[in-house]
Amino acid sequence: MTTPSRVGRLRAAARVAGALARLARPGRPATLAAQIAAHARRTPQRLALRCGEARWTWRALDEDAGRRAGALAARGARRGETIALALGNTPETLISVAACARLGIAAAVLPNGIGGHALRHALAACAPRWVIVSDDARAAFATLPPALAPTLLAPADLRGDQIAPALPAADEATLLYLFTSGTTGLPKAARITVRRFRRFAAGFAFAICRLRRADVVYLALPLTHATGLLAAWGASVVAGATLALRPHFSASAFWSDCREVGATVVPYIGEICRYLVASPPQADERRHGVRLFYGAGLRADVWRALQARFAIPEIVEFYGSTEGNVGLVNLEGRPGMLGRLLPRQAVVRVDDGGTPVRDRRGHLLRVDPGASGLLIGRIDRANRFDGYTDADATAAKLLRDPFGDGHDWFSTGDLVRRHPGRWVSFVDRLGDTFRWKGENVSTTEVAEELLRCPGVAEAIVYGVEVAGCEGRAGMAAVVPTADFSPARLAAHVVAALPRHARPLFLRLLEAPDLTASFKYVKGRLQREAYDPRLVGDPLFRLDEARGDYAPLR
Repeated sequence: MTTPSRVGRLRAAARVAGALARLARPGRPATLAAQIAAHARRTPQRLALRCGEARWTWRALDEDAGRRAGALAARGARRGETIALALGNTPETLISVAACARLGIAAAVLPNGIGGHALRHALAACAPRWVIVSDDARAAFATLPPALAPTLLAPADLRGDQIAPALPAADEATLLYLFTSGTTGLPKAARITVRRFRRFAAGFAFAICRLRRADVVYLALPLTHATGLLAAWGASVVAGATLALRPHFSASAFWSDCREVGATVVPYIGEICRYLVASPPQADERRHGVRLFYGAGLRADVWRALQARFAIPEIVEFYGSTEGNVGLVNLEGRPGMLGRLLPRQAVVRVDDGGTPVRDRRGHLLRVDPGASGLLIGRIDRANRFDGYTDADATAAKLLRDPFGDGHDWFSTGDLVRRHPGRWVSFVDRLGDTFRWKGENVSTTEVAEELLRCPGVAEAIVYGVEVAGCEGRAGMAAVVPTADFSPARLAAHVVAALPRHARPLFLRLLEAPDLTASFKYVKGRLQREAYDPRLVGDPLFRLDEARGDYAPLR
C-alpha cells in the first residue's frame, strides 16, 4: 500500500516533471516580450493585469509596452543598455519592464524608497542611461552629484503612437537587475538573464502554482523582489493568467480584495501571513476562491493557524534567492519545512563564526540529520550562478572545489537544519544580514548610515528576536561622542533608512569589544539584546511618532 508521504513525493515529482516538459515544448515563446505578444494574438481580450479600477487585456498590455518601447527607441535607447525604474508597486513598473524587454534593454528595478548613499551605489552598479521615475520617487534623485545623475523620465514622457517590434534576445542576455542585500554591504545588482527569468517563472507557473488562464494571482508584495516580479508576475505571464496588483498589503482589506478580484492564488512572505492570523475576524475570511498560498518564511505555527482559520486548501513553502542557484520547495504540505534537499545541494558544517569547516584535505564536511549547517549548491550548466555586477561580491559567494570533484559551489549564506528524509528547515542567516518585515537588512549598510550622523563615533548593528514576530528586529550598539543626541539619531535614521532597516533598539556603549584582528564582537550583544536585566548600559526604543529614541528604563 502506498503511504501518504510516498503519494506526496510522487505528486511533487510529477509536478516538477510536468513543468520542465511544458517549458521545453516546441514553439513555446522564449522571451518575456514574445510571451506577452503570443497571449495578445491568441487571447487578446483576456484580462492580463488589473490594479484598482485600471485594467489591461493582453492586447492592451502588449500595445502599451510596444508604444513605450517605441518612445524609448525614438529617444535613442538601444539593445544592451540599461534603464532604471523607480516606479514603485504600480502597473507602470510592469509596462516598463515589458517595454525594455522588447528592445533588448536591461531594466534595473530600484528598491522602493531607496535614497542617499544606497541610491548612489545602486546607480553606480548598473550605470543606467535613464531612470523612469514616479513623482513620489523624484525627490531622491535631486541630491545626486552631476556625474552620477542619469536623465529622469516620467511615464508621461514616454507616450507615443509608434509601436516598436519585439527584438529576439539570447538566453544569456540580461533582462533585469534586481537588488539584493546579499550577506554584506550595500545592495548588490543581481543579474537576471532571459533564461533565468523563463525557468524561474515557468517553475512557479507550472510546478508550484499549476496556473491556468482562468487563475487570478493576487499580489500585495513588492515588485522589486523576485517573489513579486518573477514568481508572481512572471508566472502569470508564462501561463496567461491574470495578475491583480495591490500597491500595498492591507490585512483589513485582504479578504474583501480577494473576493472582489476573484483571487485563486496568493504569493506570500511569512510576515503577511502572521498579520492575517493576528487580524480581527472578517466577514469574507472563509468566503473566497483562494486555492493556494505559496511563498517563503512561513513558521509552522502560523502555517497551521492560517490554513485552519481561513480554509486555505493548499500551502506551498519554497526557498530561493534572487541570484542563487539553490531552490527548495515543499510540495507535500509539511509545516515548517523548506523542502527536501535535491541532488547537487548540501548542508555543510560551519564554525561559531559561520566559516565552513574543512578537513585535512581541504574538503567541506556534510552534516548529519539533526544538525545545522550552511546550505550550498553545486554550480554547473543546470544550476547556474549568474552573479552580480560587482566581481568581488560574486567571488565572495563562491566555494572553490569544496569536495575535490572540480566543481565550485554557491554559498547561500543561510543556516539550515537537516532532518530525516532530506527535509530541511530554516535556522538563521549567516554573516552580516538579518531579516525583518520580509526584507533582508545589511548590518554593514545600516552601520555606515549611522556613522554619518553627528554624535556617533562607532556603530555595531545586529538583529534581535522580538516575541511573536518573524525574523529579527534591528538593534544598534553605539559609542557616542559628547554631542550625541538620541532625537537627532532618530531623525537621521527615519530620513535615511527604509522602515524595515531602522534600528528599533539602541544601546549606548563606552567602548566596543574587539577581537585580536579588531573586528567587533557581536555575540554578547545579540545574546543580551534589549533585556534590562542583562544590560547595564542605557537602552532606548525607537518611537517614530515622537521622532525620538525613548529610554527603555
